Amino acid sequence: ISFQVMIKDGYQKNVYLQIYGCEALVILCKAIRSKELTTSVMSSLHGIVSKGDLMNVLIEAYEEEAPDVKVSVLTAIKGIAKSFKSATRNQLKEFMPCLLEGVKDTNIRVKLAAERALIHALEVHTRSGTLDEFVSSVDTTTGRFVRDYVRKVLTRLQPDSEAE
Repeated sequence: ISFQVMIKDGYQKNVYLQIYGCEALVILCKAIRSKELTTSVMSSLHGIVSKGDLMNVLIEAYEEEAPDVKVSVLTAIKGIAKSFKSATRNQLKEFMPCLLEGVKDTNIRVKLAAERALIHALEVHTRSGTLDEFVSSVDTTTGRFVRDYVRKVLTRLQPDSEAE
């Protein structure tokens, strides 16, 4: 899929192409949730997300220093989490480090985008088992941080903002 190439390579790490690739992914996820895509396209996208290749590309792109790329990646992860709940649950341990790094970022745009992604990735308002499963799969310090952050911050946020 071309947005994977744009996100990963971005023609020699061109920030704008990486951002556009993430934005294309967000648009696809919104189309999936509104049932605007054919069943075969939805099935194909689900297969790509389930394999984990796409999430790996996003994680790699997150490591860029540019805050705009980080925000775009986090928004794409949020879109995937909202559209592919079970696939997200299966890959939670792989991409949670970038979300946890994001909530600690000094750039407020990155922090807020990471919080929005975490709400949906951990299914804070819809499925408490996701948090429990994640916490039981990581070390005690990380688990305690995540559980406390969810309790103190994420549960106080609305499940969807106006911009979603």
